[in-house]
Amino acid sequence: MLENKSVLAIIPARGGSKGIPHKNIADVNGRPLISYTISAAKDCPYIDRILVSTDDGQIAKISREYGADVPFLRPDYLSSDTAKSIDAVLHAIDFCKVNDRAYDIVILLQPTSPLRTGADVTGALDYFVQNHCDSLLSLTEIEEHPVLTRQMDDETKRLKPILSMQSTVRRQDMQPFYHVNGAIYINYCRDLTRETSLNDNHYGYVIPSPHGLDIDTLGDLELAGYYLAKETEGCNEIYNKNKGDKDKMEELLEVLEQFDDCIDFKEENALMTDGVIDSVRLVELVGELEDHFGVDISLDEVLPENFDSAEYIWNMIQRLKK
Repeated sequence: MLENKSVLAIIPARGGSKGIPHKNIADVNGRPLISYTISAAKDCPYIDRILVSTDDGQIAKISREYGADVPFLRPDYLSSDTAKSIDAVLHAIDFCKVNDRAYDIVILLQPTSPLRTGADVTGALDYFVQNHCDSLLSLTEIEEHPVLTRQMDDETKRLKPILSMQSTVRRQDMQPFYHVNGAIYINYCRDLTRETSLNDNHYGYVIPSPHGLDIDTLGDLELAGYYLAKETEGCNEIYNKNKGDKDKMEELLEVLEQFDDCIDFKEENALMTDGVIDSVRLVELVGELEDHFGVDISLDEVLPENFDSAEYIWNMIQRLKK
């Protein structure tokens, strides 16, 4: 529930996949791909129900094991290569309306975005409501600016820029451009029709570039596994060195309690201010972790490259608490 509005999360996961067989449950760092999206949804306090829409019994079984609802198997006509995502979304919304309740907001979380986090989902929903958006999707900033992108005429081979701006502009003066990464879509249920194009949602919520990784190839799976392994490496190292010391674990958790608010980056002890990482506070936190765990933590080793430091620390705290 978010400001008296009920929130339904839908994870569409059909069994058929041409590029990677059973892609949605492919192994990524020791877990099925879809489990990361279910975990991200479970980490968002606003979501009232997490529903997986699938036509595949094995995907349904695994999704239930990780805590999602799978109240039906999707009909074949909604599971073909030509079926549209919006039809599966409307089917799930209608099912809930008849068998459970009508929801105000629907958030679509594709299982092919395993690096999207609970903090991303929570932040997107917050932004959606607080800014009175009618629809929203997640974005990542494009690294290669399109000012140097050209179209080529098939016959004359003459080049034409796709942007009406000089390519000599300084990089720091370039307006940023964003890519629709497919990780998060948010709409009001009442607004959706079969003609709705989710990729044309009106507002954008920017998430860190790695979090927008969309799994389409085996190379993408390997890259996601690399990021996820790096993310947990520091936490696992600390835990393995101290897993037999119950007193030390309890003492550490008491220290970590004060950092529970860093998921929204707003409170006094948060690790970010106005979107900027508070490096001093981060170093202080790592120092307290070192003191209470009795281990040496190297920031270079613990923090995965290109990841948001505050968000990484938050995820580490949650794993230590489990």
